[in-house]
Amino acid sequence: MPACEETLRAAATWRFCGGVRVAAAALVCAVLAGCDGPPPGEGVTEAKRGPFQVTHVEDGELAALNTLTISSRVRGQIEFLAKDLERVDKDAILVELDKSELRNELKRAQDELSSAEKRLAEANRNLEVESGQLEVELERRRAAVRLAEVRLQTVREGTPQADLSIAEKNLATREASLRFAESALADAEALAARGFVSASDLDEKRLARELAFAQVEKARLQLRKLRARPTPAELRSAEFALREAELDLAMSEEQAKSRSASLRQTLEWALAEVSRCRERVRQLEDEISKCTIRAPRAGLVLRARRHWDGEKVDVGGRTWPGIAIVELPDLSSMKVKTQIPESLVRHFNVGDSIYIVANPGERPNGDGAAEERIPGKIIWIDSWARDKNAQLAEADQAREGLSGVRVFSADVALDRTDDRLRLGARVQVVMNLTLPDVVYVDRRAIVMSGGRSYVRALQKGGSERLVPVVLGESNRDAVVVTSGLEPGTRVVLPSGG
Repeated sequence: MPACEETLRAAATWRFCGGVRVAAAALVCAVLAGCDGPPPGEGVTEAKRGPFQVTHVEDGELAALNTLTISSRVRGQIEFLAKDLERVDKDAILVELDKSELRNELKRAQDELSSAEKRLAEANRNLEVESGQLEVELERRRAAVRLAEVRLQTVREGTPQADLSIAEKNLATREASLRFAESALADAEALAARGFVSASDLDEKRLARELAFAQVEKARLQLRKLRARPTPAELRSAEFALREAELDLAMSEEQAKSRSASLRQTLEWALAEVSRCRERVRQLEDEISKCTIRAPRAGLVLRARRHWDGEKVDVGGRTWPGIAIVELPDLSSMKVKTQIPESLVRHFNVGDSIYIVANPGERPNGDGAAEERIPGKIIWIDSWARDKNAQLAEADQAREGLSGVRVFSADVALDRTDDRLRLGARVQVVMNLTLPDVVYVDRRAIVMSGGRSYVRALQKGGSERLVPVVLGESNRDAVVVTSGLEPGTRVVLPSGG
């Protein structure tokens, strides 16, 4: 039997590759088969089936359950930033961005707005003045059309009876004036023959008679003209005059429409430019106001970390809309940021109870009392697994590489807070679970060889056989065997077991 033990130990320490490994395992099995029981001093146990208690401990980091993230709504360079871990009051300045560039842009925008408003006022004046001038000109042409219409109507219908009556009365009045002038002249000539009238008075009477005679002739010509019918030439002339006036009016109306449209378009352009300039000024004023970020509530300031390099935001750096700058955590409720191994995550759900141990290994009052455990509940489990070392700093990850252990990030909300709990402090997260129906064996029975796990199973007659097994979850006493071992199988424990 000592020879069997020495052979097994030697085989367990060999490193095989390829087909040699299979031959070595067969050799070990053959040696064990030749043994007729466990070596002296070694114990025997059985593989069991049933519920299995697992206690898994993970590191965690304390954080606020509710954190208000403050980000900028404009781009710019950080000119002032509240100190990390500084307590601030409500409305205290948290972030101040450099405003010099925006102020220069605002000055240019205000100058453009002033020029645009002047152009708008000028466009309004031009529209008002020219519209009045166009309307006066159109009214003059409309009057010309109406006059041409009256003239054409007069030519077509002849002289109205009222106008003839007036002309006849005018002729009668002139004839009466002529008779009176002739009578006055005759009297003056009779008196002049006797020397009672001077030569100048007599000449005046003669001139009065000649004037009256001329007015009578004029009135007779006017009456004859009014009584005469219009000639074809006069009718065509009147029609052409009306057509010319109408065409002139139509052309003037089209020109007025075109000019009015041009003036209104200029006014609309000026209005649009003023509106654009005002909106630009408003946007710049709004951006300048957003360069100052104040605390919406009192609290503790935590400078945010940049997602691309993990460094904290600092004065002199640039920021963009939506990029977190500072955080205001609510310290009245806490959570722990931890992780759950991929092999265990299926056994946990949101709402499951766990507990944490703050300052593990310490005694609260130095009196030897048990560590205080703070209960909590899982509130979030990530849907994607990552390597356990994936969140290490770049330098640490480059040095240590990936661990090969995949984990799911999780958050645990604590049922209460504790004076010892500080943001960013490291704690232990204790997760207890019961696997309902599994095969497990004493963990001392596991033999590791060539990166694989084996147990030394006892055969009938007391011989041993090296059986490869696949392991699952474990606690400090036993380990789950997911395949390779049946319940009730007797396995050998090492010396001292």
